[in-house]
Amino acid sequence: MIKAFYILIILLFSISIVSCNTPIIQEEKKQVEEKVKEEIIVEETKSDYELKLEEIPDEEAKIDIIQILDDFGITDEKERIAYIEKILELKNKQINIDYIFSLTLEGFSLNEKLMLIEAFNEFELSNEEINKYVGIINNEISAIRFESEQDRIDFIYDTLITEASSKTISEEVFPIRIKTLVLNYDPVLESQGNKYLHEVCSFNNPEELAQGYIDDLNNCSGGKVIYEIVDWIDIDDIIPYMDGFKYTGETFYENFKKASSERWDWWGWSGWHAQENNQASGMANYLWILESNNLIERLNSGEIDEVLIFAQPFSGMYESLMIGPDPIYCNSPPLIVPELNKNFIIMSFNYERGVDCMLENFGHRVESILSYVFNKDSSGINYWERFTLYDKIAPGEAGCGNVHYAPNSESDYDWGNKRNVYSTCDDWLNYPNLTGEKREVNYSDWGNGDMRLHHLWWLSHIPKSEGLDLNGMLNNWWGYFTKFFKGN
Repeated sequence: MIKAFYILIILLFSISIVSCNTPIIQEEKKQVEEKVKEEIIVEETKSDYELKLEEIPDEEAKIDIIQILDDFGITDEKERIAYIEKILELKNKQINIDYIFSLTLEGFSLNEKLMLIEAFNEFELSNEEINKYVGIINNEISAIRFESEQDRIDFIYDTLITEASSKTISEEVFPIRIKTLVLNYDPVLESQGNKYLHEVCSFNNPEELAQGYIDDLNNCSGGKVIYEIVDWIDIDDIIPYMDGFKYTGETFYENFKKASSERWDWWGWSGWHAQENNQASGMANYLWILESNNLIERLNSGEIDEVLIFAQPFSGMYESLMIGPDPIYCNSPPLIVPELNKNFIIMSFNYERGVDCMLENFGHRVESILSYVFNKDSSGINYWERFTLYDKIAPGEAGCGNVHYAPNSESDYDWGNKRNVYSTCDDWLNYPNLTGEKREVNYSDWGNGDMRLHHLWWLSHIPKSEGLDLNGMLNNWWGYFTKFFKGN
């Protein structure tokens, strides 16, 4: 309206000049023209900052950007323009900056946040991954004093590179597939209508035991370790002892009948060979097992990775045994066999027992190997020891306990203890991002005293996250007790 008014005046003066061209009128005309020019200049001139805001096509986005600048205390117009240009550049790359700005990053400047957004985009991280790394970054940088903003950004880049590399390593390693050979020493008894030893003694079916055991392990690992039975051999024989003694199916059955008739706890009968002799002579002959089943060649060729053995009670076998060129203790003294090109484990099961006991055997294998691996960790914190804490030895600081001790157990195998204790058991599902959070737990959390359910609960809580920690340790501990036995 103001423009129109002045333009109208100019026109009127122009018309009047034709008939009235006096010096006074000409002066007035000049003044009016100058005034109009000044008004137009005032209205049309805007600051560079205001013009930059007009480049933002979305009104809502404009409001959000102004809010971000205000929240970070950016008042200088040149700085505001520079940040607007940076934010628009990121938005044009289809980067979801809103999600990152919604996260808490302690003490971060706007410049650092924008650089971090670029880093997250460079590593193609999902929102879930971004959230994880923000937690890592907050934890790490809170304990470090940086000389400059750039030092902190460099540190973050190094962290992301380490995490990205460890993620790649993790993806290459997992899932681990364990090609498993089953040797079932289950002789046929002609005197009993050609029935298997496990049948005439009313023991468990080895095939059902093996399937239950493997299913349980695969489920507890979250699919990160997959046991596959690639070969099953039924062997009409019994493993000899180190002293040369050897049962047959028939002689073992005769002893079993006699022991059962003399006492209810037949396993305590003194006539068993392993009971009559010292432990060394009463142990199974593992070299005989290797040779008679061509195991060295099959292992060296990569045809198999692990061996499960089913046998009768008093077979003289260890629950687990590591064999190879440089084996370690695995709930039994290692057996060195230089001809092997890698270490492997024989898991031995008595088909008189159930899957619960099989899982216990495996659990003791886990304890042995992780104790070895984490004893080498140079971080100064033994996370395995923290995981296995139970209230009796660390009041108020229980973790997940161990195979024999639940968090509230007061003695071996006390999985049915009803008392409440505080435990960090749930926090281990978030490893390595531990918070130390505790809650009250009791026997109802791990199966109300059921042995198998406790072991499933315990194995399921063993960390199985992706990647490596800052010391190069696998965040998925299942990798250690199934493949990388020595931590490398």
